[in-house]
Amino acid sequence: MRKAATTILVMLSITIWASTGLAKKAKGRKAKKAKEAVVMTVGQPISLERRKETPSFVKAKLRIMDRGNLVYVGKGMWQEQERFILRQLDDGKEVELKAPLAEFFAAHPETFPAAEGTGFPDYFVEKLLFVDREGLRAGIHLVKKERKKKRYSHYHLGWDMKNNVIDRFDLLGVRDKKTVRLLSVMPIAYRPVQKEIILQVQAWRQTNDESKINDQKLIGFAPDAKREIASWTTKLDARRNFLDSDGKRVLIVEYAEQGSAGPLPSGHVLDLETGAKQSFPVPVTSYGATFTPDGKKLYVYSNQARIIWIIDLASGKKIKQVKVGGGGHALAWGPAGRVMLLAHRGLTFLDPKKLTRRQFFPTAKVFSGRAWIPGSVLTKNQAIMRNGKELVIVQLRKKETQP
Repeated sequence: MRKAATTILVMLSITIWASTGLAKKAKGRKAKKAKEAVVMTVGQPISLERRKETPSFVKAKLRIMDRGNLVYVGKGMWQEQERFILRQLDDGKEVELKAPLAEFFAAHPETFPAAEGTGFPDYFVEKLLFVDREGLRAGIHLVKKERKKKRYSHYHLGWDMKNNVIDRFDLLGVRDKKTVRLLSVMPIAYRPVQKEIILQVQAWRQTNDESKINDQKLIGFAPDAKREIASWTTKLDARRNFLDSDGKRVLIVEYAEQGSAGPLPSGHVLDLETGAKQSFPVPVTSYGATFTPDGKKLYVYSNQARIIWIIDLASGKKIKQVKVGGGGHALAWGPAGRVMLLAHRGLTFLDPKKLTRRQFFPTAKVFSGRAWIPGSVLTKNQAIMRNGKELVIVQLRKKETQP
């Protein structure tokens, strides 16, 4: 009887222990489920193919415009250079803008001669720089081609949308292949109160000793004003820029790949009001970066090394490095206070302190077949995923917790 009682007690203890273990596991699963703090709503696929009625339509680099309401997706070519195509971020509907280029060229024949003819053959509209439908302003990057002289003059055109007239033009630089081998114009930020677009102009110049120097400038253009904000030089190409949440500072990163000779590339944080610049090392192939909401740190992602650096902006020093993997192309601060990394495999939500994965949303839920998402864009509340000829807008929001 004593042996039977002992056996019963042992079995009862094992049962209680197993039950407790299962309860802990169940609790752990619940806790894990509770960490799924971001809800995603997938929009309908949007085709980016050339439309039959507009055979000269071409895709452009995605860029958020119109105070966060529109994403720029493409433009016309040749006879349709004045057309720009955007999509609304809330419902994906198309918005088309048509600039008064013919009227502008006709009004300024001394600066823009020989503008007649289908498609303005001596000119090339590079891109739409910004649009503000509330403030009724837009900006255009125009290139004037002088083929005999092998000169290419780059201009900013200010567009008054209320009166539908281009009311100012500014020379940004000249590429002549002898002194300036390449000239690039990148929109940095639009300040709606001042109606000012801030541009980065990079001129790649080759010196006498065959070394390469990139002259960098930040310039602001308002309807009645021009502002020289900052200028500096870099030895490496520096055309990737990341704005902080307040639109007051920008990070501009230099580009280098693994195995490149020389030191690490640099990142440059510039104050868009004063032009003050702070520089520090960043990882190679920095494809994504985001400021923390308090503006005290930077998170920078290396596509090749598959790592995220956390950089303290007070000192400019790296304070943490974490391997995250995935081949990412965009980084942002998202809902529920998490860092988002968008890669081919999916959208990963990371804990901002440890950079451990808290949630994962596979691109297989968005695209059928293989996803290839370079050029995709993240905002705090959207993942604008581009996969070749398709665009899908995924809305993001913090999951409401029960009281």
